Amino acid sequence: MESMDYIGGDVHRKWIRYGGKDASGRIQARGKIPATRYDLGRRTLRGPWMATWKPTLFTGWIYDPLLAHAVAVKVAHPLMLVAIRGGEKEE
Repeated sequence: MESMDYIGGDVHRKWIRYGGKDASGRIQARGKIPATRYDLGRRTLRGPWMATWKPTLFTGWIYDPLLAHAVAVKVAHPLMLVAIRGGEKEE
């Protein structure tokens, strides 16, 4: 069974900043990409992954394209994301 990767992002009008961790909590990737559907579609990840995002005015357009490729996409209050991350790491 492949381990789950976790991607967190911060969506802005022009950029998406992201960070990725593996199941053990080690940082696997960091960076930023232009906030366009084209650039988002060009990024590919191997294996199962889950994405988390803080809700903003610019989050809606990103949810469906990510959900098509991810195991799950969570959009929640930042404190809830801490609880999600903490609960998954305790396994």
